[in-house]
Amino acid sequence: MEQKEFLEACLVNYLAQLPCELQPEGYLLNRDGCTPYLMIPGANGYYQLAYWVKQLPDGHVAALPKEHSPNSEPFISEVFTSPNYLDEDEDGPCLGMGNWLLELLKGPAANYSEVVCKAKKEGDWGLTMEINCFHELKHTHNDLRHHSNLLYSQIVGVREAQQMSQWRLEQAWLERRVGHL
Repeated sequence: MEQKEFLEACLVNYLAQLPCELQPEGYLLNRDGCTPYLMIPGANGYYQLAYWVKQLPDGHVAALPKEHSPNSEPFISEVFTSPNYLDEDEDGPCLGMGNWLLELLKGPAANYSEVVCKAKKEGDWGLTMEINCFHELKHTHNDLRHHSNLLYSQIVGVREAQQMSQWRLEQAWLERRVGHL
């Protein structure tokens, strides 16, 4: 009986190591634009297109190849939007974003949320990540600019204090008092 249990355990372990094409739990087939260009690094510098993908709570994507085992470690990556050069409906060059859209991306949470909601309906995870990236960078830019203005004010204050100190030293005739140095 022990040998049978041992062999069954070996078989289960062996089957777990075999590549399979079954959909891993929580993953989606990488089609319909979720992450169309996400590549998984492989052996000898080769890459393969991600076949199974899962968006993580922080926006990163876990990806698996078509043939994987249950013990396969997923490739975790950030995804960003890719240029769309194949849009046959558009004529002419790609133009910059309109001010109205920039204001929605930078503006109040309700407007920004509406843009994110519309982007999610597109199904392109990279587009949503890029919108979030732009929004976060705008806030970081504003915070750094505010911090820079504060530092500049402090520098001006220190410079003025130094000038006052110099004036007081001049009024105390420091040069005559230590002129023998």
